Amino acid sequence: MQTFRDRLFTDIFPGRTEVPKTLIFAKDDSHADDVVRIVREEFGRGNDFCQKITYRTGTMRATDKVTDPDGTEREVARYVKIKGSTGKEVLTAFRNSFNPRIAVTVDMIATGTDVKPVEIVFFMRSVASANYFEQMKGRGVRIASRDELAKVTPAGNSPDGTPLPPPPKTRLVIVDAVGVCRESKAERGSLDRQPTQSLKQVFEFIKAGGTDPDAVSALAGKLNRLAAEMTPKQHDDVRKHAGGKGVDDLVAGLVGAIDEANVEARAREMNPGVESPDEKQLEAAEQALIKEAVKPFYDFHLRDLLLQIRQEHDQTIDRVALLPVRGVAEAGQAEPRPVLDQGREPGGQRQPARPGRVGPRHRRGPPGRPRTVRGDRGVLDEGPGGAEVIDLCL
Repeated sequence: MQTFRDRLFTDIFPGRTEVPKTLIFAKDDSHADDVVRIVREEFGRGNDFCQKITYRTGTMRATDKVTDPDGTEREVARYVKIKGSTGKEVLTAFRNSFNPRIAVTVDMIATGTDVKPVEIVFFMRSVASANYFEQMKGRGVRIASRDELAKVTPAGNSPDGTPLPPPPKTRLVIVDAVGVCRESKAERGSLDRQPTQSLKQVFEFIKAGGTDPDAVSALAGKLNRLAAEMTPKQHDDVRKHAGGKGVDDLVAGLVGAIDEANVEARAREMNPGVESPDEKQLEAAEQALIKEAVKPFYDFHLRDLLLQIRQEHDQTIDRVALLPVRGVAEAGQAEPRPVLDQGREPGGQRQPARPGRVGPRHRRGPPGRPRTVRGDRGVLDEGPGGAEVIDLCL
């Protein structure tokens, strides 16, 4: 944290006078408490500067000494309710107000976030799942306009001390304090573990109270693909029916609910004093996370809206009588658009049907283009001009 503090205004964001909105991922709730304390000490700022956003926000960690029957003394952690802001209130302030500048979270992925001004994602925990890691990085890729960023983050000064006009958000910095970006991660195949099931069928299972992890993963995969095709207006419509959450947030909650590291952290929180939860405790923790993640989908208005959007973007593929394309113009040639033959050769014989599809709705970009992390109503490229990694690993 000292290295981050020392390099922040010289190397990472030169010219800034205030800490950019920073999201720190901690290992568990106890670790988050320690990180909050250290951040406040290192930056010499008060409680409003750095706050914790987890489902236990509003509680304080206390320890009691207990004596076992054999006379051994040990400490047992417990959480005491205190007066203060709830996680939702802190998240709202982090999104819309000057303070807090730094938020520390464990399971905010599971509750969903949309904090456009976040310019630094700081990892202080390992992540074993590739899908979960992508979702965590995605918390910082939302584009913010000049006016949106200026509401919560001052622009700073130029090297000669002249005040700068507020800039738009154009970059994301990933600070890696534990080597998470260098670790190998398990992909475990496609996120959609039930590819033969339709979105409607998965919704029916969830609506009936189903909490199977495979169905949750399948729902995340199907919604993730749908989000890539949706228009900005459709994204806005979803947020109106999902309590302000976008499709990205809903997917993040589903993915986080079945991530092993997240499940283990929740199990330890649900069983104070237990360092290695057993299978029963892990299962209970996973079920608790899943129930939180699927709760928005109990609203039939949201389900109907997503099904309608899915139908609008569906493609009908004719595998019986595909029509071959006749004459494709090269790039730059002023020739008419390709026309479809009517399926007959000059002699009147119908061309045999060939398996395949008529053509993709969306074309991929040119080879070599940096891969993008998709955000909500805007993306930042991972590569030149996009996310850069500051490795603080010792």
